[in-house]
Amino acid sequence: MEALGVTEQEQFRHAIKTLVETNNELREHNAIGKDLRARLKALKNVVIRFMESAMLDVCSVNHDGKNGELVIKTSKRSKTLTKDAAVRQIQEYLSQETDVDQASERAALIWDHMQSARVVTESRNLSMRKF
Repeated sequence: MEALGVTEQEQFRHAIKTLVETNNELREHNAIGKDLRARLKALKNVVIRFMESAMLDVCSVNHDGKNGELVIKTSKRSKTLTKDAAVRQIQEYLSQETDVDQASERAALIWDHMQSARVVTESRNLSMRKF
């Protein structure tokens, strides 16, 4: 293996130094971002509770001369379908059926049954528009 020249060594040292400094700076920013996300989440919860108690879905806001809206949105997420859960659903479905004709149609029905049995969770979030 050939030894690095003086210039290459200096570039390498500079690259290492910059890499470490950039990594440390990124860690600091991530920590600040984590704190800001936690604060934002808490504030959103306060606003959502108030808007829900006042039965508001949309709230018009004027802040620093800018007009915008706060909108409560509901999102639904299906729980991940695991192999064990899928096998249980197929066994449950097949235990109710005894005729095995038309396999592709039955497979589609099995898949539809498995998808409909997935756990769906709803979450409320506050959307800030036009700011």
